[in-house]
This record gives sequence, structure tokens and C-alpha cells, in this order.
Amino acid sequence: MARALVQGSKVLLADEPVASLDPRSARDVLGIMRSIAHDDGLAVLCSLHQHDLAAEYADRVVAIGDLLRPVGRPS
Repeated sequence: MARALVQGSKVLLADEPVASLDPRSARDVLGIMRSIAHDDGLAVLCSLHQHDLAAEYADRVVAIGDLLRPVGRPS
């Protein structure tokens, strides 16, 4: 994440960025990613297995099950 920010990337691809973190640290990291995305206009594509975190931090969610289906904006 730091490298993408220092290089001035317009897109951040994050594959399971919080998979091995404790719940508090996971929320901290996702909160930072969301703030940077909103404040700096960075596009973030993040894959997560934790649906609750995706719903809490994402502006848009796509769930993958038997089919790829858009879920839309979390409430």
C-alpha cells in the first residue's frame, strides 16, 4: 500500500490486505484505505472474505458465489 501511495498510483489493488490481522487492526487498515480513496480520489479494488468488513467499508460491493453478481452499495 505504501509503495502505491508513494508512486502516485491512481489505483490500489489489495488482495486480502487484512487476512492475517486482528479485528481492530483490520478495521484500522480498511479505514485508512477508505479515507485515502475518498480524500485523494484513489480507486481501490480490494478482495475480502469478510463480508461484514466489505459492507462496512466499501462504496460498492461485488459478491462472487456461483455467479458474479453485483450487490451494489452497502447500506
